[in-house]
Order: sequence, then C-alpha cells, then structure tokens
Amino acid sequence: MDKTIAQQMAEKTMRELAAAENPQSSSRSWKDPEGYKYLVPWSNAVLLRFFVRKFTESLPKSEYRRKS
Repeated sequence: MDKTIAQQMAEKTMRELAAAENPQSSSRSWKDPEGYKYLVPWSNAVLLRFFVRKFTESLPKSEYRRKS
C-alpha cells in the first residue's frame, strides 16, 4: 500500500531527528548556545510548523490570515 506524502515526510523527519548528533554535557550547564534545538518540545514544534505549512499551502491568498 502506498503511503501518503505526509506519512513519508513524517517518517523521514523522525529518522533525521533520531540520527541527529546530540552533544553530551558533563555538567548541568550547556555550553552549546543552541542546545534548545535538542529538546523534544522544540522538535515537535518544528515538525508541527512544517505540517501546518504543508497542509495550508493550497489555501487561497484570501485565507492567508488563517494560515499564519
């Protein structure tokens, strides 16, 4: 059975997130200024934003306010 494009993209994103190299910190203070990108809520927000844009790209310009 063929998967939908959204399912394929979600699986690809999840594979990329799982394969991302997460730096290990030896203390509780992060040295990486962009360490928030490794947090699960941040990753979920990025994925949600991507899906919202993908599913709303077919809306007409008059509906742009709902899209944003």
